[in-house]
Amino acid sequence: MRTLNYSVCSKVKFILVVSFLFVSLCANASHILGGELTWTCTGSGEYIFKVKLFKDCNGIPPPVMTSITTNAPGWSSGITCNNVSTNDISSVGPGCPSCGNPGGQPSSVMEVVYTSDPVILTGVPPATGWYFYYTDCCRNGAVTNLSGSITGNFTLRAFMYPFNGQNANPCFDSSPQFAEPPVMATSTGDHVKLSHSAFDPELDSLAYSWDYPFDGTSFPFVNCNYSLGYSF
Repeated sequence: MRTLNYSVCSKVKFILVVSFLFVSLCANASHILGGELTWTCTGSGEYIFKVKLFKDCNGIPPPVMTSITTNAPGWSSGITCNNVSTNDISSVGPGCPSCGNPGGQPSSVMEVVYTSDPVILTGVPPATGWYFYYTDCCRNGAVTNLSGSITGNFTLRAFMYPFNGQNANPCFDSSPQFAEPPVMATSTGDHVKLSHSAFDPELDSLAYSWDYPFDGTSFPFVNCNYSLGYSF
């Protein structure tokens, strides 16, 4: 399991935590494998937020909408994102399962995309940044490298930091984006060279670092504990 953390050093600074974790969720979602939380600055000076969930096709249907929690002024009720597309990104090849015929195999994966209506953010983010996160319960008890995983939570988190005291309204920078979906399955014994194909629309520089998977349902989150024999 891993969490990919990257930051942008330019204009507005971002730390975007993107989790590709083999988990499953109960309640609002099930069998979520990972996801992304990003935003785009529109030509009209507003933000459009996007949540991507990568989900095992064997679980229950994905939710019709998601809600992003934030401490940005004026959005205490959250930012609603509605389902705009669902795509089968299962591994392809002889005998491979698909979302139409998952067969209990975790390599049958769907990409579920949610976007918000245009959002106006007003003010200058504090030095600690405005946070944006999506969370849901519960991790799958079959996860082996986290302790108490069946009671854990799945979290996507991002920060928007200030830049030279500039007001966020109108917007002037987008978050980084991923051009490619993640690789969800490989054959045993294969050596895999993976590129996340991350880019920034304004050509800001990107830096990567490892981060912990999170537990809890509200900010600030706590780090998940690892099972004996595993560590960060």
